[in-house]
Amino acid sequence: MYAWLLILVLTVVEFVAIRWWLNRQVYPFFFNDWAPFLYTALVTLNVAIGWLVSSVYEPGGTGGLQLMLVIMGALTIVVLLGTLFLRWVVRLDMTDISDKEQK
Repeated sequence: MYAWLLILVLTVVEFVAIRWWLNRQVYPFFFNDWAPFLYTALVTLNVAIGWLVSSVYEPGGTGGLQLMLVIMGALTIVVLLGTLFLRWVVRLDMTDISDKEQK
């Protein structure tokens, strides 16, 4: 139970920190082409911390958090591969307009 509450608290703290980051108009690091991967990695990190906390109360951690950690790890890998694929497609399809064509 404490592990799930910790995951919830970490998620809320990260949400508030990102909102604060935006309100301060700091360089939008979390709003670039790597943003989906970064957000997925943050949620996976939250689940990993929650699993570590649950392993204090139950040897090996709770089964639900183990399963969630495996699913989030797989999702993080899928999002990473999707991000790399989309960056590759955009790099191949996008061409810069040269100065000669603008005149």
